Amino acid sequence: MSEVDGFLNVNRDFKRISGQQINRDKSVILFSLNTPNDQRQMYGNILRMRVDDKLDNYIGPPIPIGKKKTSLTELHAGSTAGQKGSSRMGEKGRGWSMIAWERVCHPKEMGGLGFRDLHLFNIALLGRQVSRLLNHKDTLYYQVMSSKYFPNGDFFHPKAVERPSYIWSSIKAAAKTLQEGFGWQVGNGKNINIRKDNWGLEGLNGDVLNPNIANVHESKVSDLWNVDQKSWNKERVKEL
Repeated sequence: MSEVDGFLNVNRDFKRISGQQINRDKSVILFSLNTPNDQRQMYGNILRMRVDDKLDNYIGPPIPIGKKKTSLTELHAGSTAGQKGSSRMGEKGRGWSMIAWERVCHPKEMGGLGFRDLHLFNIALLGRQVSRLLNHKDTLYYQVMSSKYFPNGDFFHPKAVERPSYIWSSIKAAAKTLQEGFGWQVGNGKNINIRKDNWGLEGLNGDVLNPNIANVHESKVSDLWNVDQKSWNKERVKEL
């Protein structure tokens, strides 16, 4: 009840200072499925708001995540798509003349409205978490994530987990998009997968290997190195 009282006090002060108030007829209280019905009704009566268990017409950023695997941008994009569809249902089939979303996202100087591409914006934010995992291995954040998802230290090739967390699933999706821009600086080559990683000055990876002469025993870049001569096995590299 203390949180409810705090909300009412803030709402009261906001109304007094700004002269505006919440439209309770358009407001909805959302509870988790585990909340008893009597508590839902009690809080609904106190706040004088309608109680619901879903937000069908909500077009803002999604509030609950729970165990859902749908990304934030997908949920928001779906709501926006619903708006676009309803905008065409005017009188006699008339509606707004929609333009491509790519054009809307162009800067105003280029004829757009300067809207952010939510998908790319989300990827950029998640990319910062990817960078943290790659460059800050002494943090608790890295230790927790690596112990569960990539205990061998290979961030871009994590182990399969039956029920990964929502946060990890989002980071993994961003890492897959960003991986093409990452490349190994070859040292001893023991941690670089020949067929999955980008390595070498030309960005070599498994996509350019000749599958007809691939050797199953050659999995790491170090396998293409002559230890005795301390040099590349040039002939083998050229064959691949």
